[in-house]
Amino acid sequence: MTIPLDEMVSRFHTDGYVVIQDFLQGGELRQVELEIDKTLTGDRGRFNQGDIFFENDRTTIRQFENLQKYGEFFAELSQRRQYHELFERIFQAEAVCMNVSYMAKAARIGSLVPAHQDNAYFNLVPNHALTFWIALDECTEDNGCLRAIPGSHRGGILPHMASGRAGNSYCLVKEPDPVEVGEVAILLKPGDCSIHHADTIHRSLANSSAEPRRGLLLAYQSVHCQVDQEGVKRYQAAVKQMYDRSASG
Repeated sequence: MTIPLDEMVSRFHTDGYVVIQDFLQGGELRQVELEIDKTLTGDRGRFNQGDIFFENDRTTIRQFENLQKYGEFFAELSQRRQYHELFERIFQAEAVCMNVSYMAKAARIGSLVPAHQDNAYFNLVPNHALTFWIALDECTEDNGCLRAIPGSHRGGILPHMASGRAGNSYCLVKEPDPVEVGEVAILLKPGDCSIHHADTIHRSLANSSAEPRRGLLLAYQSVHCQVDQEGVKRYQAAVKQMYDRSASG
């Protein structure tokens, strides 16, 4: 880690995100890439519905959920102390891994992710949850790096609606003006990690470059979290309405 742990925790609580350089290095980073390739190669029929999403060409993978269910490597990775210890320092609670996922923006194909808050999907109370976003490629403004609004995790969950985008099915009803709110482009080198709070507003633009932008994500919640069932119902209703409209026309 390139910054002291206490400072890292302080930045996270102030801004709702923090960047750690060289979080994964060398052989470990390469192993992650090899295991992703191994998981995604072969018969795609073995994947559960809702775990894999494609770009509009229907062949290029843009998102894969629940990697920990498809191989021992990612199940073991999600339990490593480097993730749990950081979470526990931030929230003073035991961490539970919710999901290990892969996000990809292929060169000149990768599509945008609209502004949203993760906890609009999770509906966790208290909101003690975060995501480790580990760069497998250099993340630039041209290839669709993550963009976050500092301090937005302190404003609660804003109204969301169906986005019309499979894999990123929920988005803010009113997207903030990025200049007015001081949105920050999170630029990463391979192996760097950004950690963002589940309530932090974030998004990413399409990949307009000739370079890919891939990331490994690990999402954790506090062992003390409960699920707000009313929030779940709102989310499910919005997504059902989206798919019903799509099916009808």
